[in-house]
Amino acid sequence: MGNADNSQMFGISSALGPGVLWRDYMKTVVAQLPPDWYVRPEGIVDKVVCVNPSLYGGNGSGLIPGPNCPSNFRFTEHYVQGTEPTTDDRNFYTSCGIQLRAPFADWQRDYNVWGQGAVSGQFSYGRFNWTICGFTPSPSPSPSFSPGPSGPPVIPRPTPTPRPTRKP
Repeated sequence: MGNADNSQMFGISSALGPGVLWRDYMKTVVAQLPPDWYVRPEGIVDKVVCVNPSLYGGNGSGLIPGPNCPSNFRFTEHYVQGTEPTTDDRNFYTSCGIQLRAPFADWQRDYNVWGQGAVSGQFSYGRFNWTICGFTPSPSPSPSFSPGPSGPPVIPRPTPTPRPTRKP
């Protein structure tokens, strides 16, 4: 298959054909490169940090693992020297779960609304189970979660107005 002429493309779908051509092209290009083509630059350091290894992302402190960072959240990341985290996440992952603290006091109310929704399943996205200090799941999670009188008002989503369909 080194040649990509039409005689070699019989029986290959139109979706697969470009992939075969690209593979053959890249084999030719990459074959000319030395096996160790990327030399690690000076000033790059590795640091084990606490991140969620899920393909979908999720919760994780991004800091050095503290005593409560889940063992399967420890991952080696690469940093430019001087930008790597230097503190651990003991203030983020505590013995009761994630410590949900807003960086600014006036954001805490919104953090609390999100935290209650998260432990109740509203923000699990079918992938996460949240354990957040000070929050317990509501008996029945509801998509129309209302934070109560202390939270911000819940604004309902507008529903589109039905339009009549035209006959052909």
